[in-house]
Amino acid sequence: VMICVLLAGSTRCLAQEPSTTAVDSAAVVVLPFANYTGRYEAIDSVLPVFYEKVGLGGLRVMTHEELRPILRRHRARVVGELSARAADLLREETGARIAVVGSIDVFEPERSLEVLISARVVHLETKKVLQAVSLGRTVQETERAFGVGRAAEIEEIVESVVNELIDTIRSTLHGDMPDPRKHHSCGVVAVIPLDDYSTRRHGAKVLENLLIAELVDRSWSVVEPGMIRELLLEHRLVARGGAPHEVSRMLREELDVCYVLTGEVDRFDLTVSGFAASVPHIEYGVRLVDGRSQELVASVDQVRDGLDGETLLGLGREYSMARLARTSIRDVLAELEREGER
Repeated sequence: VMICVLLAGSTRCLAQEPSTTAVDSAAVVVLPFANYTGRYEAIDSVLPVFYEKVGLGGLRVMTHEELRPILRRHRARVVGELSARAADLLREETGARIAVVGSIDVFEPERSLEVLISARVVHLETKKVLQAVSLGRTVQETERAFGVGRAAEIEEIVESVVNELIDTIRSTLHGDMPDPRKHHSCGVVAVIPLDDYSTRRHGAKVLENLLIAELVDRSWSVVEPGMIRELLLEHRLVARGGAPHEVSRMLREELDVCYVLTGEVDRFDLTVSGFAASVPHIEYGVRLVDGRSQELVASVDQVRDGLDGETLLGLGREYSMARLARTSIRDVLAELEREGER
């Protein structure tokens, strides 16, 4: 890097060494989680457990408390997603190569005792989403026959979900790269924010997290949502529930996006506390658009209810929104892939 200064009427260029922050392969940056639950206590209940479990494998965890001075100094706000600028900033300032971004999607501490947490592992240099996970559990999943072993407190559910989530991403945090296979000839997908017509705030965002997790699990390369938001702001474009031509073109040119996934959520109802017969219910539609030709590849609508699989004496009834939504999304993506291959 050369810095040129004006001295006594002449210009002189001086060499300046670039930033040489050493890469710390044992450091993992855990960014502030977004809270989509509507309950302030969710953050205090989940994050301390998450930090503790991440650090058990010999990794040096940099929490949001340690990162706050850096983010404040650079006037960067990073909650639940990561922009390209923030990724470069964190890599230069901390030496870390991996960041974890995520959200607490469901936290119901009353009778239903349901928790759903999403996390994405992002490589700070390549900006790629290496792994995405959305895991949830309800109190019904903790009990055995006749209610034996049923969790009594939400903290038991939190620890169970966090343990499973960390076990799922641990190898990636330690440097193991995921399967590099891609879908079709490109496979780079941008998930545009879904229109949200549900009565539950952030219902669409929770479904987006589940969609991204399933896409990554199927070896699609998914653009980190924060980088999409960053580009939309830079280009002064708006996209929600659809992708106008200029948005698709911008994503193609800037991020090499081949497919755009978008849609809308009409209902996102969790199990209601205090009602024994209450089950989750979702209604949504998704559309897959070819980012190159702007043509609609496929469109799928879904209506799912926790009673769909119920048999005699309530057997087969589904209380978990995470499992209900995941089963539905797997069916949707399988249909989209079939349509895309025609």
